[in-house]
Amino acid sequence: MNRFAFRRPRSGVTTVEFAFTIPVLFLFVFAAFELGRANMMMHTAEAAAYEGARTGIIPGAQADECITAARQILGTCGIGQAGVEVTPKNLDTISENVAVEVSVSFKDNTILAPLFMGDSVIERTCSMTRER
Repeated sequence: MNRFAFRRPRSGVTTVEFAFTIPVLFLFVFAAFELGRANMMMHTAEAAAYEGARTGIIPGAQADECITAARQILGTCGIGQAGVEVTPKNLDTISENVAVEVSVSFKDNTILAPLFMGDSVIERTCSMTRER
């Protein structure tokens, strides 16, 4: 006797299971993509602040050169909307340190709509002692 002979047909079960699981799969894929982009933006902002500060510690450097160096690093990852601030604003003054602060708005620099990170702002600062 065949035990499968009296089974009722189960048509559409795969479609229903797919309909329940695909939104969860897409949620994980988009979350991984967005959090990966946020991680990349954090590290790029940190590298930009570091390069801007390195440029600023050289004798005779100007604040505009620091900003240009930081924006060049930010541009390598497609970050166009970012704030770069150099302290002190006039590097001709006698000061011990140069600090560069980079702030990146996640909402303005994401490829997709920011579902998980929202309006968060990534801020990184690097301070270095000037050469004399």
